Amino acid sequence: MIFTATERETTLEWIKKTSYPLATVEPAAPLDDLRPLLGMLGQASVVGYGAGTRGAHELFTLQARIARLLVEEGGFRAVALDQDWTLGVRLDECVRTGEGNLRALLEEAEPFAATEEVLGLLEWMRDFNQDHPDQTSTPTSAASGAFPTGRSGSTAPTPPTTW
Repeated sequence: MIFTATERETTLEWIKKTSYPLATVEPAAPLDDLRPLLGMLGQASVVGYGAGTRGAHELFTLQARIARLLVEEGGFRAVALDQDWTLGVRLDECVRTGEGNLRALLEEAEPFAATEEVLGLLEWMRDFNQDHPDQTSTPTSAASGAFPTGRSGSTAPTPPTTW
């Protein structure tokens, strides 16, 4: 597609007016730069997001930050991972109860998900659950590379999990 100079300028102006710059992709960083996303979601009960590639550090750490924002501040409580169902059930149990070895479980995961970044997200979810026993967040298996996140109290269909 070829843009005229005017179309290019119009597009750049639109991007400047509607975009929100990210400060970092590091998972433990403050979430201030992501907060505009909450306003964009409105009353959505399910949010799906993914990436054009699997296993890239920066993309997965950004996805982990988004999951943190949605769970900590948006009231979402389910994070779907692209994994085998039986592994998803065992990851769910480990994250909800704090029992088991997440690193050992991830050794059974698909190679694109057997990463330090995925481990970091699951450990964060486990820690969140221990610190907030009345607001448990849980991973579940999904059939795609997206990371849909379900809001607590949602009337929308929720991903199948063991909770």
